[in-house]
Amino acid sequence: WQKLLTAAIGAAILVFLYNGYQTSTRETQMRAADLFSKVRATSQELERLRSLPPSTAQDEKERAAANEMQKKDLAEAREKFDQQLKALAETPAPYSELTVVYRALALAYDGDSAGALQSLAKFSNWSDISESNIAARLVPELAALMRARILIDDEKTLTEGRAALV
Repeated sequence: WQKLLTAAIGAAILVFLYNGYQTSTRETQMRAADLFSKVRATSQELERLRSLPPSTAQDEKERAAANEMQKKDLAEAREKFDQQLKALAETPAPYSELTVVYRALALAYDGDSAGALQSLAKFSNWSDISESNIAARLVPELAALMRARILIDDEKTLTEGRAALV
């Protein structure tokens, strides 16, 4: 009966450790998903702030103050975005890999298409990944679409961008 008791205690310890591991993994994934959601929201806020037209106030001082406030809001949102991307880079895949895509998107919006394309080059081998491994293909395919979008947005590389989509 002592061997049976020892085996039962050992099994209970293994179940306890396994449940702890599962809980920890789930919590890590939830934190990563929450952080990704924040990155996405901040990215959308950056896009909104970038698309705001300059102030059309009649008074020169009001117009200058409004434009300065827009610049300040954009700088604060960009700083927040960069901080969130640094944190997201420390999370498990695929969220950590999405950091590269979002950083490239930010570079493209800032007008640095070459830098954006260079950062996306890491995922140039997406077509070599087995089609059955959908999870491994997600970020590389998204990066390929982002690369095509960046190329299409520039008149000089429009043809190359279209070819990348085929």
